[in-house]
Amino acid sequence: MPTLRQTLAAGLLIAAACLPVRAQQQPSQSAPAQPQDESSAPIPAYHSPLASQADNSDQNAGGTPEVAPDDHALAGAQHLTLGSAESRSDWQPHVDVSATADSNAFGATNSGWTTYESVLGGINLHKISGPSDLTLGYAGGAVISSDGGTGNYVLQQLNVAERITAKRFVFSFLENLYDLPQALLGYGSLTGEGTSLEPGLAPVNSILTTRGQQLTSSSVGEMDVKLTRRSSITLVGGYYLLHYFENQPTLLNTDTITAQAGYNWQVSPKNTLAVLYRYSDFQYSDLNQTIRDNVVQLSYGRRVTGRLAFQIAAGPDFTSFGTPVLQNSTGTTTSSSQVSWSASGFVNYQLRRGGLGASYFHGVSTGSGVQAGSENDNLTATFSRRLTRTVTGNINGGYSRNKALAFPGFGIFNQSYNYAYAGASISRPWGRSLSLFASYQAQYQYSNDSFCVGSTCGFNVLAHLISVGLHWQSRPLLF
Repeated sequence: MPTLRQTLAAGLLIAAACLPVRAQQQPSQSAPAQPQDESSAPIPAYHSPLASQADNSDQNAGGTPEVAPDDHALAGAQHLTLGSAESRSDWQPHVDVSATADSNAFGATNSGWTTYESVLGGINLHKISGPSDLTLGYAGGAVISSDGGTGNYVLQQLNVAERITAKRFVFSFLENLYDLPQALLGYGSLTGEGTSLEPGLAPVNSILTTRGQQLTSSSVGEMDVKLTRRSSITLVGGYYLLHYFENQPTLLNTDTITAQAGYNWQVSPKNTLAVLYRYSDFQYSDLNQTIRDNVVQLSYGRRVTGRLAFQIAAGPDFTSFGTPVLQNSTGTTTSSSQVSWSASGFVNYQLRRGGLGASYFHGVSTGSGVQAGSENDNLTATFSRRLTRTVTGNINGGYSRNKALAFPGFGIFNQSYNYAYAGASISRPWGRSLSLFASYQAQYQYSNDSFCVGSTCGFNVLAHLISVGLHWQSRPLLF
């Protein structure tokens, strides 16, 4: 499996390096702080997972870019946004260097505090060509242990979104990939996991496990067809996976195929209603279990350009199991199906000197590689504010609960994992292209039954992480 990981890393690096660009330096413009799932706009400065969203925007740059209204389908694959900034083709290279002290590096050979450094480099790109609008962000690097306690790991992030408009049709192609040594949720104080995809179209990776290379990837295609001035239909198809390169066979690799269809009705310029149906087929490696999930939701969205993006959806959830799941601890009663409920919500609110973002999901998920299916609740929130003319602060947190759908012979009946994280960061520009940052994060996981994370076994586990670093990013360079 290491060969697969190395091949993947090499391929992504080559793809980023071979992009045909002609650079010309341009003045930068400061953009309003937004959660990381605002991928409809040109991709903002990449924030290292260990940098706690260090802000490197030019605080002294004048002018505010024009913002075009958001026109994503409410029943589509992406969250609604605040709108897209002025369109132009440009690219920006960036580099992050940071050092982290970790009180409980899961899987470390040394007890107590462990230190490690991370080095990342990448590119953010926005390319407009005829009917095509492409955004791409890639960062790759490594985590290097200072004391040999945690080992060395690869860090990779790839986010791609291309939109092609053809009269009444809009085609979208989306790819989100993360190659990390730990669960994606809350990794290094991130919220939203850098993706704009709806929760049912992306893998849930929200249970802390022993450190080891973990790959999460989502590939989605969407077609929107405008019927009238106010109505449209949306068709979505996708595939996502969660793959562990280490800690096998303890952890489960999962593959999921999804299909979604919906109808959108714009009630007013700011308000939209939609109804959608989503089908998901969960498959597990080395485990004779399949889960087929059917969700019907009614959705409402409100968008005020440059100020507010809000959406909420809820409805029934019909789930069937290839192998019946246990209904009590004796294992004598099983069920081949269940009826429950699903819900999701998202808000992005722009303030004069900062921004607020939050998201929520409830429904059936794959089980984060630890359980053969789970009922999942996922909540994340972030608040950023410019504290002074040059200093920006950020606080963020999240909570996830995974309650097992018990599969005979695998896992513990009714076991639940509860994971929470909270963090804060501060950043300050140092010249026009550099910024300094510092961050703190606490991670806590507890369960109603004993579990092991690395060398630690018990009912709960707690870690504190303190990071400092330097972020460099070029001004936008035009094609």
